[in-house]
Amino acid sequence: RGTARSRRAFHAPAGFHPALEFNAAGPLPAPPGSDSTARIWDPATGQELHTVEVPANDVGWAASGPSFGGDGSLFAAAWPGHGVVKVIDLDSGRVVREVRSVAMPNVTSFDPTGTRLAITSYAGPTATVVDVSSGDEAFTLRGHLLYPIMDVGWSPDASSIATGGFDGSVRVFDAVTGRERFSILGTGGHVYSVDWGRDATRLVAGKSDGTARVWNLTEGGAREAITVSAHDTRRGIT
Repeated sequence: RGTARSRRAFHAPAGFHPALEFNAAGPLPAPPGSDSTARIWDPATGQELHTVEVPANDVGWAASGPSFGGDGSLFAAAWPGHGVVKVIDLDSGRVVREVRSVAMPNVTSFDPTGTRLAITSYAGPTATVVDVSSGDEAFTLRGHLLYPIMDVGWSPDASSIATGGFDGSVRVFDAVTGRERFSILGTGGHVYSVDWGRDATRLVAGKSDGTARVWNLTEGGAREAITVSAHDTRRGIT
């Protein structure tokens, strides 16, 4: 077997574990910082390219839920304590849109074209899809029984949006109408994270019971294909 070696290290403040997102269209990883900042680096050089921040307050929430637009030109992150999502142009580092219509936003996900943005909230069991150019709400994704919704992901073919929530379910919505296509009702634990396969026919979810589950998707619903269990720790998969 080969050996793995670290190619680049990006240091967060001590004791803090930031979310991390890679830009599929270019070399830009972006983990938010615990000091209310979102930092964008070039992994090839380690150079910090942009820092996005909001004024500090006493709420104690860091930036969260980073995502990149499909063509790699835009970046978004949420500041739950400030009630704002900021969209940044990566060429200039300028904030081109602020969304304040979602209470306590926590996760963002661009559609593949970068024209719409799905945003989840700590304040309710819904996610909101907004138009990036105007900031106007397109529709609301409803169906989860408990809040918060922990993660949201747009399918690579732009046809569907998946959400995973504290109620233990994964729900798949039509990305044009916002209507729920089907739900995957789990047993045991909360859903912490969701992600799509590249051809949009598979979906994976990480859960608080220490499992990651993969489903094959069809028009009629989902069939579980793989379950991977973290027997060593039984900690949640995020």
